[in-house]
Amino acid sequence: MRLEALMVIVVATGVRGSSPGIIRDRERPDFEDDGEIEIQDVCQTDTCAAEAQSILSMMDRSADPCNNFFRYACGGWINRYDPIPEGRGSFDQFDEVERRTTAILTELLGEPINQQDRDAIKKVKAYYRSCIDERLLDEADLSGLWSWIENVTGGMILFGDGRDDLDLETFLAKSKIRKVDIWGRISSPIINLGVHADDKNVDVHKITIDQPSLAMSPKPFYLLEQFASARAAYKNLLEDLLLLHALWTYRDTIMKQNTFNGHRIKEMANEILHLESDLAEIISPNSERQSYSDMYDKMTLGDAAQKLSSQFDWYKYIQKVFMKVNTTLTTETEIISYSSKYFSALPEVLERYNASVIQTYVVMYNILDNMNLLPKRYRDLTSDYRKITAGSTEESPRADVCISLAEKGMPRPLGALYVNNAFSEDSKEEVIEIQKQVMSALKEKIMEVTWADNVTKLGLQKMLAGVTAHIGYPDNINDDSLDDEFRELKIAGANFFETQFHLYDIELRRMLHKIGEPVDREEWFAAATEANAYYHHQENRMIIPAGILHAPFFNPNLPMSMKFGGIGTVIGWMLNSLIESTGKRPNWWTPASIDELQKIKSCFATLYDSFHHEKAGMNLDGIANLMSNMNDNGTLRHAFHAYVEWAKNNNDELVLPGLEDLDPKKLLFIANTQVWCEVENDVAARNRIAKGYTPKLFRAHGPIRNFEEFGKVFQCTQGSDNLFPDTSDTCVSF
Repeated sequence: MRLEALMVIVVATGVRGSSPGIIRDRERPDFEDDGEIEIQDVCQTDTCAAEAQSILSMMDRSADPCNNFFRYACGGWINRYDPIPEGRGSFDQFDEVERRTTAILTELLGEPINQQDRDAIKKVKAYYRSCIDERLLDEADLSGLWSWIENVTGGMILFGDGRDDLDLETFLAKSKIRKVDIWGRISSPIINLGVHADDKNVDVHKITIDQPSLAMSPKPFYLLEQFASARAAYKNLLEDLLLLHALWTYRDTIMKQNTFNGHRIKEMANEILHLESDLAEIISPNSERQSYSDMYDKMTLGDAAQKLSSQFDWYKYIQKVFMKVNTTLTTETEIISYSSKYFSALPEVLERYNASVIQTYVVMYNILDNMNLLPKRYRDLTSDYRKITAGSTEESPRADVCISLAEKGMPRPLGALYVNNAFSEDSKEEVIEIQKQVMSALKEKIMEVTWADNVTKLGLQKMLAGVTAHIGYPDNINDDSLDDEFRELKIAGANFFETQFHLYDIELRRMLHKIGEPVDREEWFAAATEANAYYHHQENRMIIPAGILHAPFFNPNLPMSMKFGGIGTVIGWMLNSLIESTGKRPNWWTPASIDELQKIKSCFATLYDSFHHEKAGMNLDGIANLMSNMNDNGTLRHAFHAYVEWAKNNNDELVLPGLEDLDPKKLLFIANTQVWCEVENDVAARNRIAKGYTPKLFRAHGPIRNFEEFGKVFQCTQGSDNLFPDTSDTCVSF
């Protein structure tokens, strides 16, 4: 799961407290402390002064930390990014780190291609230049796009009456030339097919099928009245894209007759929206997809007709997909379904629609998902839709788009270019040491929990010991295999669309070839340049790329307390994800432990259900993002306890000038919350909650109000201050 994507206290609009620069004066409650941390002399170097100023500039020390810690830790940062940068409905610390990394990569990719560059580096530079050149994009025709459409549809006329003899299995298989995501899934408007490690036998790859993501993504967009404006904007966008295709398909007829009837276009856009709404009805929301073990449904291709639906030929469809790599499957080939309920209902939904509607929907879905490959005059068609769904009509800067595409399609060469020129090996080594400290703290806390029995505790300990941690970049980032990986890629300099679809094809074939192969635990599924972190639950491994090892997540010049509060939090989040293994290790997840854990989950779900986001005018969905919310809570505790243990054995903590009144524990909490600094407009806030995500405000406030140490450290009044409630009003897992 992605940390950023997966990761109510109603915050008062006013602040109370003492003057700026001073935590309000309160008598310290009589709490038992786990040991004071020795403070050293203040660092007086220019570097220390600069880092101190950077931290202070992010804060608003006039805010009351006990009632609005988000404002206290992030107020200065929020003011800096208000108004929100162009092309965005929200902007957070991940975006800021990405912006810095993008600036570095833009410079590196813009350097001349020379003979000393290895082949993969030459190709990623050429790829970037083809993408970034707006003039070439605008001059390019769309023949490649229309050729792809004709190939996928078999030359059928999309706006005619359609054909009743549509070979749905072949059509869906042919349309699967879209990009593969980092989890090894071929995203699709009808079926998500992929090749993954088997959840219950993680040493081997299996074919997986799952419900799709829809064009507007969150299910509520199609079903709730509050999103009617989004549906109207989406329908208008469909009409514009359909008109483009119609003008191409019927260009000879239009030129001869000098007329065109657009009534069918409006009808088709309306039918597509109805089809998607019907699909949304049978798609399970995130709140029903919290347990992988509950969703896991293994079967043979021969049994799929009986277990899923006899109206769709699963063997034919999947065999057609794998024909691309000349792999022959049998009826005994095993597949794993994670949405059997959806697939059982799917044929009945599709039977309601003419073949041309299904075809056109698939084509429009793929075009929408690849708009950033097209000339600006076509991308501009999405401006009204962006305004409604993201709160901004502006596109993201082209450099951001191109580097994002390179990260997804050419992660190794892009990562090699970055690591070899802009990354310090010392940072990697220090983060590895912090990771060991956090793992040690979690190991200790597992044995202290009262809700799990010894069998479960020992199982969790074993799983924790088996975590594989990839930090910084893959060990083989500069191996000869780097050039081999992209030897087939041809850069069509004047036609970026053609280049990108060739890259999609390479990605797809690479994924399909994994079927039946052993899982490579050393393979990275993320780019070293990404400002993100991932935990792969099937393979019990985490990836923390070099791209996220920047402030506020990690800065070698900061005190250790802030390093634990920043990157220590990220590491703890990954490790805490092992709790998601519930049900996949039946030998040690005992029924008694699972029952107790369910009570804890209910506590967190109820608590987060009560959180109200004023800007969005909505409460959070406590179930939809339950495991991510629990991870946020657990990781703060792990980072805190890991730092306390580190401090017991080290007396060289750094003290920055101007921060002398903020002891190390306070700085840890500040660093933890500064990871979540964010600005967002009301549209982005509503959409995020509708998608089941937790806004950053509550990713900060939820964990600290559940952690009694925060109230102690900031001398809050328990039971009175928002962020220091009575213990009975808190939720704790680890």
